Amino acid sequence: MGAVRDVLLALVSGAAGWLVVLISLSPRLRWSPFVSRTERKNGVTYRVKVKNASRFRNVVDLRVRARVHYRHTYSRTGTTVTRTVYLGTSPEQVHVLAPRANQIVRIDPGRISDRGRALLRSSGYQAASVDSLETLLTLLPEAFLSLHVVANDGWSGSTRFTESPHYRMDALEDAAFVVDRSDLDKRIRAFNRWRQRLGQRWLLRAARGHPELQPKLRAHDAES
Repeated sequence: MGAVRDVLLALVSGAAGWLVVLISLSPRLRWSPFVSRTERKNGVTYRVKVKNASRFRNVVDLRVRARVHYRHTYSRTGTTVTRTVYLGTSPEQVHVLAPRANQIVRIDPGRISDRGRALLRSSGYQAASVDSLETLLTLLPEAFLSLHVVANDGWSGSTRFTESPHYRMDALEDAAFVVDRSDLDKRIRAFNRWRQRLGQRWLLRAARGHPELQPKLRAHDAES
């Protein structure tokens, strides 16, 4: 019984530790509740903003993919399935997102994957006629846009998959994002910049005890 109790205790402790890492030491991302739609000279731009909500930890190696999900019903069997069309995003990867920093992700409906074009054709739509996000969200049944992100925590290294809200047609707004930050964010970002400068000074000071890291003096410099 003692051995069984020890095994169960180890399993419970491991699960509890895993939950602590998952909840407290995993990337915390927050999304804008709408898709910004702005008209420019070269066309319409669609943007979503994502923010690192952590106060002290970086989020690293973010990989972003934009998808439009819609319902498709097979005419012969009447079976209904969910289909996914991948869209282009810029950037597709963000190396570091600092604490309380944000990143704007641009969505390009014109960059549909080959598999997505094939799905649209089999659903009765020509990919060439899909020239805007409004077209995708209006023509396709029960369609919505979502962004999928795989990211790592800067401290624990834990990887997390997260998804943005489901943006439907009514989530597109002809509006830009607010630029101003809250006072709390300003103080946190100032503290993190001070912490980074302190760390850089420590790294330079720590190198003094390692002669092989120092520059080699030239002959006339050593004589003088």
